[in-house]
Amino acid sequence: MFRTRLLIIVVTILFGVNTAPQQVAGAQDSRDRDFVAQIASVAAMGNIVVVLNLYAADHGGHFPDNLQSLVGSYKFPDWSLRDGWKRPLYYYSTGTSYILISYGRSGQPDSQTSTAGGVSGEKEYEADIVLINGAWAQSPTGVDRELS
Repeated sequence: MFRTRLLIIVVTILFGVNTAPQQVAGAQDSRDRDFVAQIASVAAMGNIVVVLNLYAADHGGHFPDNLQSLVGSYKFPDWSLRDGWKRPLYYYSTGTSYILISYGRSGQPDSQTSTAGGVSGEKEYEADIVLINGAWAQSPTGVDRELS
């Protein structure tokens, strides 16, 4: 369990520090800030997937009912449960499967703009960013989709 918690702390530090939206001070216009917010959202969601998998491994393959369980049980920072626009990520779990969503710049659910597992169009900052059971259902163009 100590190793699991240490891994979470390291992942949080590495990704949290490098993807913090506050570091966008040099962004030239709102489109640049929105692109960085997308990158931060994808990074935050990727970090959460890592911790969800650790949680499931520790709980007989079951995922938590809510993301706050990660904060309490795994010392995952509360601020890391937000997307790049600083809104809470949407999470729903049946216990054996889950969906994790950032509603993009608008903060409102949108219809899928890509084929399943695909990427949204370039500069579609309103598009939702969606993970289902750790696999991308929709993600932004130009963002690394690799999940560790």
